[in-house]
Amino acid sequence: MKLIAFVCLLHFTRYGMVDWLMERFSRGALAACSLGCVFLDTVFLPAGSIIAVFVVLMAVFGFGFGISQPLSMVMVSDRAVSGFTGLAMGIRFMIVMAASLAGPLIFGFVADAFGLPAAFYVAAGLLVPVAV
Repeated sequence: MKLIAFVCLLHFTRYGMVDWLMERFSRGALAACSLGCVFLDTVFLPAGSIIAVFVVLMAVFGFGFGISQPLSMVMVSDRAVSGFTGLAMGIRFMIVMAASLAGPLIFGFVADAFGLPAAFYVAAGLLVPVAV
């Protein structure tokens, strides 16, 4: 029961934080910051051999994804043609699911061929065109 309460607290805190940040900063600045957090953590994660460093990196990584996902939904919804918001959100979700399917396959092949750190560097490299 304590775990469920903790997860609920994190959920409400995250969405409250997203609202607070969106009121104070532009969407472009938030998108750049959140994707920058994900990019830098993906690059430095293989070097996080000390548990404290790993925990900090994962917290920043979670912050980046926690901001970028709801923000991308808002940005897609705002840019959609009137009457086609549902279609735009469906296409966004389809792209996310395709990346969720292809990512582990690609990174598994890279890790097998070049080692585990290389998979993180390839993932970081793939974030650059996504961010642009």
